[in-house]
Amino acid sequence: MLTFLVAMSLLLHVLSFLAIRMLLGKVNKLSQYESNDKQRMTEMEDLFATYLEEIKLENEKLEQAIIQTENTRQPVVHGKETSSTIATKTESVTPPKEVKKTTEEKNSIVEKEEEAKKSNLVELPSDESDAYSPPTELPMEDIVEQSLQSKVYQLHDQGYTVEEIAKRLDCGKTEVDLMLKFKS
Repeated sequence: MLTFLVAMSLLLHVLSFLAIRMLLGKVNKLSQYESNDKQRMTEMEDLFATYLEEIKLENEKLEQAIIQTENTRQPVVHGKETSSTIATKTESVTPPKEVKKTTEEKNSIVEKEEEAKKSNLVELPSDESDAYSPPTELPMEDIVEQSLQSKVYQLHDQGYTVEEIAKRLDCGKTEVDLMLKFKS
């Protein structure tokens, strides 16, 4: 009976050591995943930081370009407009033209519209271009355009490098790199 108890104790000890070993392996895998996630997060933060720096530089360039264009415009002297700016403003304003039609012309247009509705054809006289014409039914095809992200994924799947994709799509390398990081 004593040998049976010792054998059972030995068997239970072996099983408990195996269970402890399996749990230790799982804990190690979990800590390894966490360290990989931390590494990925730091890479993402670095990518975001470089992307933001590129955007800041582009904004500064845009601000400088706007300032340069504002400096090349004609100056306004102490709130008073120069004579050339007044002349351009008065030339650009034209009074609206009013077109008056007689009742006979209006009646003829209404009759033509009714005939067109009956025959489902829209025919307007060439001299009455301002008259209302109902829209004609033309077959329209849907236009589907790929997003930038799908274009990046497609080119990456075709084997293009990040730099080549950025050149082809006219966007930043870090933007392409960031999209590819989010994909995986």
